[in-house]
This record gives sequence, C-alpha cells and structure tokens, in this order.
Amino acid sequence: METKTKISDSQKGRGNSFYGRKHSPETIQKMKEARRGNGNGNWKGGIVKHREGYIYKHSPEHPHADHKGYVFEHRLVAEEKIGRVLSPEEVVHHINGVKDDNRPENLQVYGAASEHHKFHRSE
Repeated sequence: METKTKISDSQKGRGNSFYGRKHSPETIQKMKEARRGNGNGNWKGGIVKHREGYIYKHSPEHPHADHKGYVFEHRLVAEEKIGRVLSPEEVVHHINGVKDDNRPENLQVYGAASEHHKFHRSE
C-alpha cells in the first residue's frame, strides 16, 4: 500500500521538490530565451523552409508576423529595398521563378494579386 501511495503522490506532482512553487520572472525569461535558440539543438537561426519552397524568417517584431513570429523572407527583403512595410495586399514576385532566391534584384513588388496575375498571363 505504501508503494501505491508514493506512485500516486509522484503522479500528482507531490514528489517533485518544486511542486507548488512558481518560477521567478528572471527564470521565466531565461527559459524563453533557451526555447528561442540559445541552447536549443533544433534552432536553425530563425530560418525555416516553407513546404512550397519559400523561406520563412523569424521576425516576431514585424507587424505582419504569423502567430509563431515568422515572415516570408522575400517580403522582408522587398520591404528593405523599397523602404517601407508592405501591405498585406501587395505581392512579391520572384523574377527568375526561384522561390528561395531572395536577392533584392530578383524581387518585384505588385500592388495587388490581380496585377501579379496579369503579369503571368502576359508572359
């Protein structure tokens, strides 16, 4: 019976010396940093390849970042090139068709998806 009680207590967290305590704000910040890259073996520098071939870059402060803090790299490069943040309606076109070639000279910004479609139909 004693063994069953120990197992039950450990499953409820009572066997953990930290049970019932809270982390300090400093410790919470350190744990967040560790998950973001400092010490996480899966961290790839904030660069992820999208399933369609585009490159995502971690940029959590960007106004159009997704829920995980990522933005398409070609949009970031185009924004730097034109000197402002792109609106969600604007489309960035890869001139050479290579989706992960994000050199500024390979990117062209269209004001809307319809303009981008017209360009492809005229080709």
